[in-house]
Amino acid sequence: MTAPTATAKTVKEVLPNDAVHGLLTGLLRYRNDRWFTLESDGTKLAELLGYTNAELYMNFGGRLLDLVVPEDREMVRNLITQQLLNSPSIALGYRLRHKNGNTIWVLNKSHLSVETDGNEYLYGTLSDITYSQKLQQELYANL
Repeated sequence: MTAPTATAKTVKEVLPNDAVHGLLTGLLRYRNDRWFTLESDGTKLAELLGYTNAELYMNFGGRLLDLVVPEDREMVRNLITQQLLNSPSIALGYRLRHKNGNTIWVLNKSHLSVETDGNEYLYGTLSDITYSQKLQQELYANL
């Protein structure tokens, strides 16, 4: 492998900051319950939303569903439930609210696992797709 040349650019220099953030993924473990309660350290998720991990649990009870924008919560719950009826894996995009009030789009890809204690957990990734969603909305607006 050769060292990058002086003219080589880093990913951060080539892509807008929002796009680079989308490359960063938080790993999650959450219960398959009514609220999809987080069981893993939510530090990356908290960071994505502008909170500390403590604020995330204090303000939202560690409930992933409570982080979803209110008007999307029922839809997200239903989509996850429907996908799990057909497969142990889910993939869906939805909106979360940043601490500053901005909307953040995420892609959730998770897999259901039944643990030895009989409890169901979803293990997955949450990726920031806000930049690609903005581009897609601009494209549709210009059609």
